[in-house]
Amino acid sequence: MNLKKLSTCLVACMGFAAQAQVSDDVVKIGVLNDLSGVYSDLSGQGSVVAARLAIEEMGGKVLGKPVELVFADHQNKPDVAANLARLV
Repeated sequence: MNLKKLSTCLVACMGFAAQAQVSDDVVKIGVLNDLSGVYSDLSGQGSVVAARLAIEEMGGKVLGKPVELVFADHQNKPDVAANLARLV
């Protein structure tokens, strides 16, 4: 019975997933991670390069619109990350 409730809840939550939108005829994909601190080896510049390669591999367009990669360093500080996320 609990499995049935859990699966129903998961299906209902899928409708609230993030959705991409085209704004100003550009699709922006953002990478906000640690580019200079202690975690930069795990998820730093490599993830930016991986995102850039994925965009190039997929043709650089979505829905006929160009894809722009935006990235920033949150410096492992929540307040810096929040401010950077608001800017984009």
